Amino acid sequence: MWKCHEKYGPYVRYSPNYLLLNTTQAYKDVYGHNKNVRKSLAYLAMVHKTPSTFTLMDRHEHAWKKRILSQKLSDSAIRSFEPKITGMIDRFCEYVCPVSAGKENTVSKPFNMSEMCDYLFFDLVTSIVFGENFDLIRSPWYRHIPPALARSNERISVIVQWPYVVWRRMDKVLFRNSVAGRKDFLRFAHNLVTERVQRGSGDDVLSGLLDAADPTTGNKLTQDEIVAESILMLVAGSDTSSTLLASLFFYLTRNPDKKDRLTREVRSKFSTREEICLGPALNSCRFLYACIMECLRLTPPVAAAPFREVLKGGMIVDGHYVPEGTNVGTGIFSLQHNQEYFHNPFEFMPERWLSEGKHAGPHNPDAHVPFSIGPRVCLGRALAHAELSLAMAIICWKMDFNVVESMKDIGAGNENAEYGRHRPGEFQLYDHITCARNGPMVEFRERSF
Repeated sequence: MWKCHEKYGPYVRYSPNYLLLNTTQAYKDVYGHNKNVRKSLAYLAMVHKTPSTFTLMDRHEHAWKKRILSQKLSDSAIRSFEPKITGMIDRFCEYVCPVSAGKENTVSKPFNMSEMCDYLFFDLVTSIVFGENFDLIRSPWYRHIPPALARSNERISVIVQWPYVVWRRMDKVLFRNSVAGRKDFLRFAHNLVTERVQRGSGDDVLSGLLDAADPTTGNKLTQDEIVAESILMLVAGSDTSSTLLASLFFYLTRNPDKKDRLTREVRSKFSTREEICLGPALNSCRFLYACIMECLRLTPPVAAAPFREVLKGGMIVDGHYVPEGTNVGTGIFSLQHNQEYFHNPFEFMPERWLSEGKHAGPHNPDAHVPFSIGPRVCLGRALAHAELSLAMAIICWKMDFNVVESMKDIGAGNENAEYGRHRPGEFQLYDHITCARNGPMVEFRERSF
């Protein structure tokens, strides 16, 4: 999608009846509140039995379900999850950098941070949503589940962009491995939800959904709807946040001056690990905030265009009339790498989010939309920010880390690769609904006091 805009400009006929638009005004016109659109029929490819709030087309049904889920992801709810979050991050640190028993400067073995971040956030989400800890960080028994989900998404991502592939079940033939991955993941997810429902009340999100009602309509979620929302939270809560943390490791290890600045900020704010918690002190770590914002810009977890179908009567998008039945969308990666909105859009420049960087060239926050806007804005955005802030702060406080020089190319672009994959300093994403990726390879060492 980005290459289409590079070649043809901000308005592109992407395929028959599909328009790609790469301006902030177009984004607001399509995804804002009270717009004459609905989710594209392509989203039906992601529905398993019952639609979730991510795939629902009916805006009224989406609204009341969103109100129920919002109660379980409020600021107070996130604070109640904090001990689980910090405990899991501590476990992660202990695994990648075990105590060296007095041996200074002991360096860990290399870790693939895409894999390790998958394990961390899978453990976090299953603990927060289901009250279960599968301990992927330390145990291999369930480590096949994140790759199964990744394989499943390969087929779904193709169907979303090219629905005709399901004709005569061609997708089942072309993507046998992906179909097997989907079956593995759904079997695990259904067993997880069923066993959790049978246990009854608890201190997790799913427990709160069992009897929760919409304060406006009084509606409650059915058993199938609870399953659908639980699977959505498992996918969205683990796969997306793990991409962002892996991205932070990639860009920080390749920009040691930024890494050192972040480390100094965290260690100057907190005297002990126990002081690191949600609140004013963590919020005052502005360079940490800037690094997270910059990685959200560079590596949006959902990078492609979430298409919308224009309804009866058509609509005006960025000053242009678009007839009903047309699918319109803005690629999030494309918008956030538009040089009209961001100076040096492919450079890791956290300073652009601070006052010191505002003079460096174009900077338009309206083009920073990793969590979307309007009625479909991501409900988990506050939880994601909390998890990433705590994770990076604790990791930087406890450990030093560096890229493994002999494996530095893993996860990076290559000058000899095709255009768009040619930047050695760019973390490579592959759009499979969420983003597939590999690396970086990182080694850890205990912080010396």
